[in-house]
Amino acid sequence: MLNGHENDNLPHQPNDGRIKLNIARLKEKRKHLGLSQEALALHSFELKIYLSVASIKRAESGKAVLYRTAKQFARLYDIAVEELIIAAFTAPDRVASLPLAAPALLVDDSRSIICLTVHYPHNSGIDIQSILQSRLASAHLPCHVIEAAQALHLIFGSQQASQHDIFNSLRYAWAVYGSLAALDSHAQILLHSAQWYPASNSLKFQHTAMAAPDDWPVATTGPVLWVARGLHVEFQKHALFADAESGNTGFEGPDAENKRQHYLRLLDLTDHCRQCPAFQQLDMSSTCNQCHAGLDQLTLYGRDRELLLMKMAMEDVLQDQLTTVLYIRGVAGVGKSRLIEEFAGLAQQHQVHCYHAWLSDSQHEFQESLLAQLVFNTLDVPLQQRHSNEFITALLNELHLSALQLTALMLLMKVPLAHENPVYTALAASARETLKLEAVAAVLLQLSLRQPLLLVIEDVHWASQLDLEALGQLLILTQEAPIIWLLSSRHEQDPLEQHLRQSIVDLSFTLLDLSPLRPADALQLAEQFPDVDPVYRERCIQHANGNPLFLTQLLRARQMDHLPATLAHLIQGKLDYLSALDRLVLRYASVAGRQVSLPQILAVLEIESYSFDALVKHYLMRALGEDHVFVHNLIAMSIYEAMDATQRINLHLGWAEYYQQRDAASSAFHFQKASDPRAVMQYLLAIQAYYDRLDYQEARQLIEQCLSIDSAHFNDDTRYRLHYLAASTANKLGQTHDARRYYEQAMQLAPNQKKKLTAAIGLIRTLNILEARDHEMALLEQVMPEALAQQDTEVLAQLFNIKANLSFFLGNISDCKTFHNQAIHYAEMTNLQEIRVRSYGGLGDASYAQGHMQTAREYLERSIVLAREHQLLEIETANLFMLATLRIYANETQAALQDAVSAAELSKRVGNRRAEVVSRLTAGWVLISLCQYEQAHVQVSQGLELARAMGAFRFEAFLLESLARLAWVTGQPQDARSYIAQAWQIIEQHQCYAFIGPWILATKALLTDDNPADHAMVQQDLSIAQPILDKGCVGHNYYRFYVAVAEYYLMRNNPVQARVYARKLRDYTADQPCPWSTHFIQLIEQHADWLEAPHDLLRQDAWRRCFASGIQLGLAGVTPHLLQAYQQQTLSQ
Repeated sequence: MLNGHENDNLPHQPNDGRIKLNIARLKEKRKHLGLSQEALALHSFELKIYLSVASIKRAESGKAVLYRTAKQFARLYDIAVEELIIAAFTAPDRVASLPLAAPALLVDDSRSIICLTVHYPHNSGIDIQSILQSRLASAHLPCHVIEAAQALHLIFGSQQASQHDIFNSLRYAWAVYGSLAALDSHAQILLHSAQWYPASNSLKFQHTAMAAPDDWPVATTGPVLWVARGLHVEFQKHALFADAESGNTGFEGPDAENKRQHYLRLLDLTDHCRQCPAFQQLDMSSTCNQCHAGLDQLTLYGRDRELLLMKMAMEDVLQDQLTTVLYIRGVAGVGKSRLIEEFAGLAQQHQVHCYHAWLSDSQHEFQESLLAQLVFNTLDVPLQQRHSNEFITALLNELHLSALQLTALMLLMKVPLAHENPVYTALAASARETLKLEAVAAVLLQLSLRQPLLLVIEDVHWASQLDLEALGQLLILTQEAPIIWLLSSRHEQDPLEQHLRQSIVDLSFTLLDLSPLRPADALQLAEQFPDVDPVYRERCIQHANGNPLFLTQLLRARQMDHLPATLAHLIQGKLDYLSALDRLVLRYASVAGRQVSLPQILAVLEIESYSFDALVKHYLMRALGEDHVFVHNLIAMSIYEAMDATQRINLHLGWAEYYQQRDAASSAFHFQKASDPRAVMQYLLAIQAYYDRLDYQEARQLIEQCLSIDSAHFNDDTRYRLHYLAASTANKLGQTHDARRYYEQAMQLAPNQKKKLTAAIGLIRTLNILEARDHEMALLEQVMPEALAQQDTEVLAQLFNIKANLSFFLGNISDCKTFHNQAIHYAEMTNLQEIRVRSYGGLGDASYAQGHMQTAREYLERSIVLAREHQLLEIETANLFMLATLRIYANETQAALQDAVSAAELSKRVGNRRAEVVSRLTAGWVLISLCQYEQAHVQVSQGLELARAMGAFRFEAFLLESLARLAWVTGQPQDARSYIAQAWQIIEQHQCYAFIGPWILATKALLTDDNPADHAMVQQDLSIAQPILDKGCVGHNYYRFYVAVAEYYLMRNNPVQARVYARKLRDYTADQPCPWSTHFIQLIEQHADWLEAPHDLLRQDAWRRCFASGIQLGLAGVTPHLLQAYQQQTLSQ
């Protein structure tokens, strides 16, 4: 037996550690000693067990007592603690309202603990457990022991997580190390954090190296003590570790990531700890200030205001010689201790003596009381002398105290008395308490007369009722002395209003509520870790949310795959004050995410009522509207990490089923976390829903998540559906190459011919965007016979629509119209309105290509009406930009601009990237025509960026032509020529002469200089363009080419050639003249007339009036050279 409580069959105690003891057994043992309850208390005092009369009476009356009290009884009677425990006492809470399914989760309750593992080699011949029993028999550190094959695990924080558990584990580890070193045992000793599951008495370690001790480094001489990385930073003031630069710093274990060692070897203690009796003797009855101090402090940031207020209060004390109280309050880790440390340094500079006292969450029976700490520390009593009657008596005699006060102080400090004081013995208990307080106050008053005092009491939220009453009385008794009382507390369990406020009503009082650090201050704090990767540092700042402790712990841990042990233990301490139901709610909340609502908790737990009050009180969650949210992300992370895999799966399944009919995406996420095959179908439902709502980015994220699911969870149909949706979504996002890949995979995965053809249609349309004509035509020729053979009218409608669009690109306008009419025929047979509407728009495009602008407009307006009737927003948007183009040729320039900009924004919203590109291209044309060059540049640049991302090179050439014109009119001729050269290079590379070739060559001519070499080059380009026009190409080439070349000749004083191209434009539009062509034919001819008679003022005025009318129509920017000439003429007049 080790420390009397290693029995694995011991029932798990409630979270407050209260249990009931066997009354008959207690009374039997006391009567066996022949002692009354009062005498038993004195007897325990003599044995340094310190059972109070009140505790004895409480236990023997059948009332619940703390587990540590049960241990005291067991030690007093020299029996196992299990012999006294009759049953686990359950504090009243709301667990009774849980459904039958919930207790199974409570049984798997786990705890974040600190574990000391001793692994001894095979056939060592040494009884490790017996040695530890012998060495540690007199120690009173609370730990639970688990025996394993050739290993012992000593658990700290098994009943209640204490802030001292980490420090105590090091003291214990060093004691074990010393015992084994004396025997030259080759044992491995590991100090690390873990999760302990009390019901199964099992452990889960962060590092899988624990499961393979044979992989640990072999100890050749004596035992080796290893400390987990991250935990070792807590011991840097107490221990020395292997040099980080040496080759033997630690070991990684089989799960090492990035060659980062998980454990560091502890070589020795610091000089102080090797000499400190409290450390070496595991003596919990004394507190060593130096051992208690934390790491070397970093520079303080973000507390200038608080320091200023504290300094002002100190100056008042020094001036008025009266007491003041500084009260620092904040959540755990917000920097209370660091602020106290900084202020203590300031106080010492002002000749103020500083003394610390600490209150503990463990309230161990051997810890010094608050009053005893104050006396010991203010008298500067060395640890070695704290039980020396002679030494302490000499110190007290210097203060000229009364005999009764001396007796009270000696008993307070548990110093053996040389002889009893009968007067003191005769005093009632209440009189003794009053005398004790007055004696402590007398010590403080007399010492403050020598030099002002700063008395720091940290963590008053852990104070007992007796400690708070004593503290309140001391504040009153010392109010006339130059003493600064500096108290710190957390918000939860803060005793200020309930216990202390009444004691400070007549005192100077300053309350400092610490808020999280501002981002700038957090950055300055983090920059004190210069060797930390900047990206990781930024992540730490974001995760810490302004909490200095969380930030520094994450930075020192150098990894974020597990929460640092210090933080996990801190959060475990908070959980220990909650009911089982509260802890279960936190688990569900951590699984759900950061935020939950009361209706969700009631539904998922199947309970009728619940209150978040306890979680809010302990600063674990806070209200956010009607929901509740974790006050810090790391709290949720800690709770989630503490659960084992089975528990997480169960909770994820609970949320998945809750969301199944409410939110498919959330349901899918939780099913995936639970490795449940139902995740696939939920993801598909969610992806389709987001796709239908035009939220393609969210759909894309869900697709990525779904693709990460185990392939075994898919069937043929769901695998096909996912890839088809992935392809469709990628197209909407302009990720055309990804869309092609997904469509190809969908074709391979299609479970039947119908779905294969559907995927093929999507692939053909994508190949069209990518200008992969050979592949597009080959695939079209492959699938068309299959569709005809099956007489699948829906597929045929789509295929003929695609074939029509391909014919349009190839310049076969007659075939294009024929195929569109066939597509409409099949679409009407199957009521496939989408293809019907698309093909009417396609007929409009074909008419546009033939230069029949009015006919094209009629088709497009019909398509838009049908699209709106059937709510086909995407097709409406695609045709809207084409309508804008036709408005240009009707001289409805402003209306064209409105349509083009609207089409661009709508296209972006619905995810039609091709339509967005062409809409911005069209808007750019109109804005150039209106001479609004800055706005034009915005539209053209956005369109060009998107076209390049899609691989849509046809539109890239178009946009480069606009960019060239913009560069020229803004005084950048070299850039203009570079852009137009790039455009023509694209045309040649992809052989798309019929689409925009002549237009590009005409613009290129406009950007040349007036010299023989450039003129010869223009003639060569015109000779290239004319055959393209003669063969037949898209209609806009004729309009733009004839106008631009005519402008070129006009600027070179060649009216004859200019008239030639004006006639060509008139001939081309003879069947369907349009206002745009009519205006420019008139403008060219009148300018030619003026050139032929330059001194004829009537001709000059006629040309000027014609150009002015063009300005009114928004057409001036189409002919930039003529615009320049007009402006020069206007200025000269």
